[in-house]
Amino acid sequence: MTVVVSHEQGFAWHGRGPVRAKGYLTDAAGTFRRGAGLLDPFAPVTDAARLAATLREANGCFAVIVETDRRFLAAVDPVRSIPLFYAVQDGRFLIGDDVYAIQRELGGSVETDPVSREEVLRVGYATGPRTKDPRIRQIEAGEWVAWDKGSARAETGVYFSHAHGDYTDKSEETLLNELDALTARWTDRLIRSAGGRRMAIPLSGGYDSRYIACALKRARYDNVVCYSYGAPASFEWRTAREVASRLGYPIHVVEYSGRNWRAALESPRFMEYCRLAAQRCAIPNIQDLSARLQLESTGAVRPDDILIPGFCGDLQGGSYVPDGALSGRGAALMEEGIARYLYRYLFTLRRTAATPEMREAIEGRIREYTDRFPIRDIQDYCSVLEDWFTRHKVARFVVNALRTHELFGNEWRLPLWDQELLAWWYRIPLMHRAGSRLYHRYLFERLFEPMGVAFRRRSWSDRAQSAPCSRVCSAMVSGAKWILRRTCPGRLRKHNDIDAFDAASRLLLRQMPRQEKAGVFGNINGVMGAWCETND
Repeated sequence: MTVVVSHEQGFAWHGRGPVRAKGYLTDAAGTFRRGAGLLDPFAPVTDAARLAATLREANGCFAVIVETDRRFLAAVDPVRSIPLFYAVQDGRFLIGDDVYAIQRELGGSVETDPVSREEVLRVGYATGPRTKDPRIRQIEAGEWVAWDKGSARAETGVYFSHAHGDYTDKSEETLLNELDALTARWTDRLIRSAGGRRMAIPLSGGYDSRYIACALKRARYDNVVCYSYGAPASFEWRTAREVASRLGYPIHVVEYSGRNWRAALESPRFMEYCRLAAQRCAIPNIQDLSARLQLESTGAVRPDDILIPGFCGDLQGGSYVPDGALSGRGAALMEEGIARYLYRYLFTLRRTAATPEMREAIEGRIREYTDRFPIRDIQDYCSVLEDWFTRHKVARFVVNALRTHELFGNEWRLPLWDQELLAWWYRIPLMHRAGSRLYHRYLFERLFEPMGVAFRRRSWSDRAQSAPCSRVCSAMVSGAKWILRRTCPGRLRKHNDIDAFDAASRLLLRQMPRQEKAGVFGNINGVMGAWCETND
């Protein structure tokens, strides 16, 4: 076997005997492990069954590689926060954290899978275990891979599923009390993992990062710094400053402008970051990059700070349950099918239509996974939908933004992806999660209101979606934004980041050998996909 591990930013790889690992976890006994201590739980592992059992007891974010006399074993955590890739060539097994290094080991000309390439351009990531190189695969979220030396065959297995089920029938008040106790436990694990070091929270105007900040304040952990970014008069900017002020945490707020994005995209760090994050299977998530570059220049966030992003806590709470799933739209959603819904809802980074053959190939790949699960009712439908969404968009695009923080040498934690918290949410019936009802009630009643930070986010789009004629109102809001962006850009710039991201898109387009028109793309991520394609 050839092991190719080279990414030492943030968390370093550690090895002892047959085990290599990086990241952190809390074991079944409640002991926090990082660094060389992360190796101990995996030292007794000799086969896939023992590996899976160890993984099910590990609560954290990690990647692990184990070599025994008979086989090679590897796994990533339930949200693939530290990616691993592998390939098989002439009876040889290659595994590592860098696709480009594995390609060099494989030799020969670089290959490209046309369907995976199209997926990356249209949704931002290759689906399933594939990368754009058909010779190289990725270990998916919550999965392990085992290579048998004797038979020269690889098998994979799932040890953590993001499917929902075994639903509880407890009252809403009981659930609120359980979530409050669970929040105290994940907060305690987070604090113990920090070892007294300073935590840096990217604080937005939304609820997830505020959830983390309030949980830490309630636990009386004061070694915290916050940062935020955006347009000076935006809801994000104003709310983040006010929340930090009322909690007593210092905050650094940086402006997103065309000038700042130019500096970021012309920085030597930009190409380094893109290579670190893309790995021939995803579009780099650049949202935090300009902020981190500006904060580095002022020393506001230090390399020894632990970054605590609030990635997608709202997903567990139900924010991605389709509108109307429990009312009139449920039957129509099930008739349409998950593959068609996901393609229509997510594959929007390019406005030009794919060929019918390509669209069918992409939907077929979605069905390869979703057809494994029976869908008897709308609750099953939403479970499979959110499972696929977590394993793909969250794991491969949202969480992949952690590469930004690693670029600056920071460790990180993902408290809202604590496995005890996930397991609890996956048993909550849809009636409590649709419209994020239970999640929002908990946040406001138990944390935000008692701490004086109960600012509600009500954008034009939110109001439009809650209106009686939501589709018509949403279309009107989108049209109004389009008109403002082109007729009154100065006014729009004061209130959100559209103008700054438009400027970043124009800069990226000018860097491409064959410049495409901005109207081809759904947003800046579509432009990033095209840019990566020309620089791959």
